[in-house]
Amino acid sequence: AGVEEYKVSHRAIRYIYQSLQDDRQKADTSAIIQALNRIVSDAINVTPYNDDERIFDISEIDFDLLRTEFAKSDRQASDVQDLRSVLEVRLAKMLAMNPTLFDYQKRFDEIVAKYNMERDRGTVEATFEALMRLTADMEKARRAHVKLGLTAEQKPVFDLLTEHEDLTKQDIEKIKKTSIELLQAIEERIHLVQDIFQKESTRDDLKSRIYDLLYDDRTGLPADKFDDDALDIKTNVIFNYFETRSLVQAA
Repeated sequence: AGVEEYKVSHRAIRYIYQSLQDDRQKADTSAIIQALNRIVSDAINVTPYNDDERIFDISEIDFDLLRTEFAKSDRQASDVQDLRSVLEVRLAKMLAMNPTLFDYQKRFDEIVAKYNMERDRGTVEATFEALMRLTADMEKARRAHVKLGLTAEQKPVFDLLTEHEDLTKQDIEKIKKTSIELLQAIEERIHLVQDIFQKESTRDDLKSRIYDLLYDDRTGLPADKFDDDALDIKTNVIFNYFETRSLVQAA
């Protein structure tokens, strides 16, 4: 069970660095977005952003209209490649923020693999729609923290603590509070201690602080759901997340 907990972080790191390396060789994706807007502007409510954290602001997609508009394009294969490039960058950033969203990367990989097997007109059109559906679902995931009453930074901590757990509404409310306090405490510690992940002593100290916060009656996880072994696992999961995030931010 412990090994499974680390697989997400390992895969996230691999995709993050691969995409960051690719990103260095690409032009600003805002130009690609503007080109794609020519096709999708009538089918969806699109708002381009300069903010690196966003691609589209999607409220509704009329996929019947999208198919019609895309069918008019005389550069369908290029449109698919453009959208693929945008999503590669976006997925890397999503995984850097929240490794529990790895299923979106799996969906993307499956879409691309199917597209690479056969590139006739029908496949190209189906791929563009599949990528747009993925984009819409990613946008919903990006906004999911609002419904929970959490910030975008608190949501990944919450997701990591609740992942694979059978929890009641009361448990979830308690873990939401834990996520808020845990994020604040860890960020304060990282800011206070220079190169905290570079030395064994400071790494061990941070792990110890995370464990104590998760164990504490006031700030911690529900005691009836998380035994000592579970607390150890969650401590490592949270520590690995912040270590990965710091590496990405420094890249």
